[in-house]
Amino acid sequence: TATPTPRPLPTGVYEGTRWIDVNLSLQRVYAYQGQTLVNSFLVSTGTWLHPTVTGQYHIYLKLRYTDMSGDG
Repeated sequence: TATPTPRPLPTGVYEGTRWIDVNLSLQRVYAYQGQTLVNSFLVSTGTWLHPTVTGQYHIYLKLRYTDMSGDG
């Protein structure tokens, strides 16, 4: 897969900080440390019925394993 264009650091992210960029068009997640791309992964994001919420967020909880079920 092609390497993404280098991204400027998001607001509130400083050089050396770990952060992720979710590309909905390419269905990929890019993991960075500062401006250095560390890894990338294929992902399945939301659908038209249950769209992925976009924006800039801080990670507040990391789970190694969890059910991916929604309401109901």
